[in-house]
Amino acid sequence: MPIALLTDFGLSDAYVGTLKGVLANLAPQIPVIDIAHGIPPYDIGHAALLLYQAYRYFPKKTVFVTVVDPGVGSTRKPILVETEDYYFIGPDNGLFSLVLSEQKIHSIIHLTREKYFLHPISSTFHGRDIFSPIAAQVAQGISLEKLGEPISSMFQLPGLLPAVAKGKITGRILSIDRFGNAITNISRTILEKEFP
Repeated sequence: MPIALLTDFGLSDAYVGTLKGVLANLAPQIPVIDIAHGIPPYDIGHAALLLYQAYRYFPKKTVFVTVVDPGVGSTRKPILVETEDYYFIGPDNGLFSLVLSEQKIHSIIHLTREKYFLHPISSTFHGRDIFSPIAAQVAQGISLEKLGEPISSMFQLPGLLPAVAKGKITGRILSIDRFGNAITNISRTILEKEFP
């Protein structure tokens, strides 16, 4: 199963390369795929959209590491979400709100087992010290219960999903891509369900 990276780190600093170095050390046989790294800094909604646009085209059991984290160093939880088809690793800040509107959740793990982290743990680079090492373990088949404590809920980013009422869908533009296309939060799945 590959590991897919989505961050707001950009490519002019060493951050993305560092994540890949950690993965190469801990899981050298696992392919690593870049989704995007040019997300505007701390733009969780934009990251959630890009993850939603991309995830279904990856092989089943792909491990997604998504790091757009204005709350790094705060009390927000590092989490792992296992769905029927994929694994999503990142901060509990709403990044997974869109993908989890379509994926059946099997478990949510609050990542607390520090023996699987890099040490010392930086207060500002959890992508390197927590999320990448955990992704390497998951991609190699570790039992998820070894990684932390199960939790029953996570933060949902408000405003990402459209409002659906009988015969009416109210959505919004989430992003305008570099080609000028307006990307809304009204998916084909929702349209076909409401207007078969």
